[in-house]
Amino acid sequence: ATAFLVPLVDPYLPRDVGRSLIDVLSRLVLSYFLAQSDLVDLGDEASARTFIRPFLPTLDPDPTLRS
Repeated sequence: ATAFLVPLVDPYLPRDVGRSLIDVLSRLVLSYFLAQSDLVDLGDEASARTFIRPFLPTLDPDPTLRS
């Protein structure tokens, strides 16, 4: 997944940040696919957004953009 998806985020993130992001997201998707949770449904856009949104500021390569 990393080799395929990292080039897609290259225009938006530095390579090392993109690689880490893709790795974490791939592992999350696999984990929740294999062991579904009552807390989050990654197949539901609103549920997935609510779940992942708190982590997004930590992935921002420009700390001045963090809220």
